[in-house]
Amino acid sequence: MAPTNERIAKVVSEIIEVPAQEVAAAAQFTDLSRWDSLAHLNVVLGIEQEFGVQFDIEELTQITGVDAVAALLARKLQ
Repeated sequence: MAPTNERIAKVVSEIIEVPAQEVAAAAQFTDLSRWDSLAHLNVVLGIEQEFGVQFDIEELTQITGVDAVAALLARKLQ
């Protein structure tokens, strides 16, 4: 797994309290047992803090899994 993906999985796992391996293996965050709308908002905030970015409202719906977040971050961090 790429370093960015590992960081994303770590942030998500800490926030929703599931193992990072489970987060990394999930195709979508909604596949995780502890995922709900509050978790989504907390994860967004955690990722913004970890990577020093801010997501637009349109981008919030694109935060669906580790790979999707990594793609968003790649565009924002260019």
